[in-house]
Amino acid sequence: MIIYAKTHDYVDLQGNPRVTICSTTTPPDDTWQTFNVPDSSWLYLDINNKIQIQTQAVMTAVENQAALPVLEEGVQAYIDKIAKKKGYDSAASCISYLNSTITAWKTDATAMNVWRDSVWTECQTVENAVAAGTQALPTIDQLIALLPTAPW
Repeated sequence: MIIYAKTHDYVDLQGNPRVTICSTTTPPDDTWQTFNVPDSSWLYLDINNKIQIQTQAVMTAVENQAALPVLEEGVQAYIDKIAKKKGYDSAASCISYLNSTITAWKTDATAMNVWRDSVWTECQTVENAVAAGTQALPTIDQLIALLPTAPW
C-alpha cells in the first residue's frame, strides 16, 4: 500500500513530534514522503524523528528476543525440577557431586550433567531456528516437549 506521510515542525501536547499520514492516490503536495508499506507493517518515528517502516518480521524478531529470557528461566526451572525428583536442591547441587566418592551420587551427577548439556544444546538449536525464521517461537510447554528425555 502506498502511504504518504510528513513530519511537522510543531509537537503535540505531550511534546511528541507531529506526523500526518494519508493514503490518497496522490500526495497533497511535494512536501510529503512516499512509502510503499507492506501488509502487516506500519510507519513510526525513529529517535531522530525520521519516518521509518516497521515490518512485522522485524517486530516478531524483537518480540522473540524479548521472550527468550522467559523461556530460559522456564527451562532452568524444569531442569531444577528434575534434579529435585532425586532429592537435590537444584541441578547445580546435583552436578556438584561429580567427584563424589559415593557411587550413586556421582552417577546422578554425571547423568544430570550430560542431560543438562543436551537440553541447552537443543534450546540453542531452537533459538537459532526461531532467529532464522524457520520455526515459530514455542511456548515453554512446547519447548520442554522438544527436550531430550530426563535421566530419571
